[in-house]
Amino acid sequence: MAGWRVFAHRGARAHAPENSWIALLLAQQSGAHGWETDVRLTRDLIPVLVHDHTLYRTSDWVARRPATTGLLSRLNFSDLLGADFGSWFASRDPFGTVAAGEIDDTVLASLAATRVLRLDTALAFAAKHDFLTNIELKDQYGVFADRTVVNAVLEAVHRSGIPPELVLFSSFRPAYLRLVRDLAPQMKTALLAVRPPPRVFGVLRKLGAAAYHPHRDGLSGDLVQQLRGEGFDVHVFTVNTAAEAQQWHAAGASGIFTDFPRQMVQTFSSPS
Repeated sequence: MAGWRVFAHRGARAHAPENSWIALLLAQQSGAHGWETDVRLTRDLIPVLVHDHTLYRTSDWVARRPATTGLLSRLNFSDLLGADFGSWFASRDPFGTVAAGEIDDTVLASLAATRVLRLDTALAFAAKHDFLTNIELKDQYGVFADRTVVNAVLEAVHRSGIPPELVLFSSFRPAYLRLVRDLAPQMKTALLAVRPPPRVFGVLRKLGAAAYHPHRDGLSGDLVQQLRGEGFDVHVFTVNTAAEAQQWHAAGASGIFTDFPRQMVQTFSSPS
């Protein structure tokens, strides 16, 4: 990887339900270099794009199935098919964009029809549009064996036909990254961290990671420069203002994750 990158965090999630088809479409249309999405397994081992371990925050599960568990790992993919993964966005308005009139009427009209998105479906779209995809492997330790998680996700990647150069795996769980390295050495990986782990350079080298994905609050410009000097890409999360994006760009970061991809792309495409 080379050059500055803007990744749409969970898709264009300030303007559409996170990890949804419309969030992916808007991310691709924004001019962003790529997008980041969260992957978990259903009980029948289908990788789907859901951030939380339950369905309560981003679907109508409680209203639809009040007597049924909302734990994703206890539900088959077929159980999810009728659930509404979009209407919550209009009612909660997490970024104030609905109230501000920033959401297209066609998006608002489609929310109730938003369904859970399979990883292989999303990747097939990304492959068609040469859209870089950062797959965050959510930690499902204690629910599924590490190898089960990684194998299921790698199978979805291969099924989609997306080329390895358009995929970047990341996780807070190093065991997943080691398995990706061992099972699919052609795939690049990145370690996620809220705070830099002790001996971060050694950790990254041992994992064979190509990149480090740190939270903005636990990061310094000096560390960015040191990491870049050692050959690691550094993508910072989550950056939602032009001023901060420019700060990390000046510090030498490789890119950012943002909930506002169109605005961040415009920040770096506008004449200074």
